[in-house]
Order: sequence, then C-alpha cells, then structure tokens
Amino acid sequence: MPHSIRTERLLIRPVTLRDAKEYWLTHNHPDFARMTGSWAYPFTQGEVCRRIREAMLAGEGEKRWLAFIEGTRLAGTGVLFDWQPGSVEIGYDVSRGCEGRGLASEGARALCQLAFGQYRVGVIRARVSVDNPASARILCKLGFEQIGPAEMGWSAHYGRHTPLYHYRLIRERFRP
Repeated sequence: MPHSIRTERLLIRPVTLRDAKEYWLTHNHPDFARMTGSWAYPFTQGEVCRRIREAMLAGEGEKRWLAFIEGTRLAGTGVLFDWQPGSVEIGYDVSRGCEGRGLASEGARALCQLAFGQYRVGVIRARVSVDNPASARILCKLGFEQIGPAEMGWSAHYGRHTPLYHYRLIRERFRP
C-alpha cells in the first residue's frame, strides 16, 4: 500500500500506535460500538493498542487498518479485511465530533478506490447494522447494492447475533 493517500480533506494512512489514545477517546462510546459490531463497549486504550499492533504486523492480503486524518485530528478510520479471491470487505467509521460533514463518505470512497485500483479486486463487500441507516446511505451513494434481506451477524457490543444488511459493489457500478 502506498504510504498515504490524499483526498480533498483527508490524509489516509496506516494507523499507528500514536493514534491509539485519540481513537480510544473519540470511539469509546456505546453508539460507536453498537454500529461497528467488532468493538464491545467499554473498551480500553490497551485493547486499541493490541489491535493496532496486529494491523501493523499484518501481511499482504490481510487486514489493512487506515486512519482518516483531517488536519492533525483523527477524523475516523477505515479497514480492508476478509480478503477472498477477487474481493475484499470494507468498514469505516467517523470520530465523535466529526459526524455529519461527509468525512465517512470521503474515506469510504478512498477505500473503494484503493481496493479497485491498487489491489485490483473486482468486488467490494460491506455489512451494515440495520440500526445504521447513515452508513447504508454512504454505500448506496458509492454504487453499492443491497444483497437480499438482513442476515444475522455477530455483534461484540451486544454479545449476540444482530441483523445486518449485506452490500456489494462491482467495479463497473462504482461512483467515485
């Protein structure tokens, strides 16, 4: 992966341990955990550091966790994961205080450009909690289509399976 990518307002680069405290301060919130499914609230700064270390050690074709930096602030993060032949899944979030400004859309668009461009996948997948219509709108703006009805998926926050919508985007439908 290139060291960093620039969008109109964001610098997108791999997460580092320097991001851990700000991530913990801006994401350790029940609403964030409810939307992601992969974090249980509350979580510790140590858990953030552990996950960052794992991402930093990941090899090619493994999880890529990226920071969305606006100025000097961590505005959110994105991830490329669950690599399969010809496809990858994306996830993204926005830091508290950065909501409603289009930064999640800008970051998600850059993740798609990276997946289709540098990694040359043909399909990008995403899953969204039924409780997260804002994220579903972002995917639809980018050209993703919902695949079937909601299916149950694990939520670390709830400690049980919860309904998720599944989306996919093929290169020809991408709206950069």
